[in-house]
Amino acid sequence: MLRGQSFRLLAVLVIVLFSTNCGKKDSKPEPGGVLDEAMRAERKAESFPAADEDYFKDMDGGGVLS
Repeated sequence: MLRGQSFRLLAVLVIVLFSTNCGKKDSKPEPGGVLDEAMRAERKAESFPAADEDYFKDMDGGGVLS
């Protein structure tokens, strides 16, 4: 008897938890509204220098590409 009641309670709890988030129209984040690590540290794009090495040299078989 206790097992059946706990199963019903668990089922009701799961249904309530899943239904509380359904139908929310503003549940998707807005572009630019989510702060990543750089935005939290207040770093601008200019503070990230571009790489000056050839990443793909080994992939190209060591050949010189222009």
